[in-house]
Amino acid sequence: MITEHARYSIRLSCNQRSAVSSMSIVYLLQNQHRQYLSKSGEWIEGDAGLALYRSAFKDEAINQKVEFSVKSAELRISIVEASLGKNGKPELVPHEQSDEVDLTPIESAPEIAADADADADADADADKFQEDISSNQEQATETENETTDLFAANDIQEAV
Repeated sequence: MITEHARYSIRLSCNQRSAVSSMSIVYLLQNQHRQYLSKSGEWIEGDAGLALYRSAFKDEAINQKVEFSVKSAELRISIVEASLGKNGKPELVPHEQSDEVDLTPIESAPEIAADADADADADADADKFQEDISSNQEQATETENETTDLFAANDIQEAV
């Protein structure tokens, strides 16, 4: 006997399969070396179209990405959207690579310099505040000593 939940699951499964066959967008996983995940779980070049892991659903691709990221923390995986060609292969857009490397030091960026100035100001304010506290503590100690001396002198006069 099939329950209503089981019928719904079967219907959903069939609908997902028909959606996969009719969809023209798939999601691929790409690592930091511009290699793609294969169906066998290895990282390969993108020219082996049919051998590439692909998912019609982005959430499945995200789950796969998380699984690989947990196994290998050094991997930097991104999800790439691709359209399917007539032959069923994902059509990959060649990634534009620049040979130029930006060698500008990070410290020279204006917002970082402004942050550094703000940090220096905050440190100076904190130092000034600490100096004020120390000075106030010294004054309080001196006042306490003077008060103690006055009471002691007063006690001596009363005793005489």
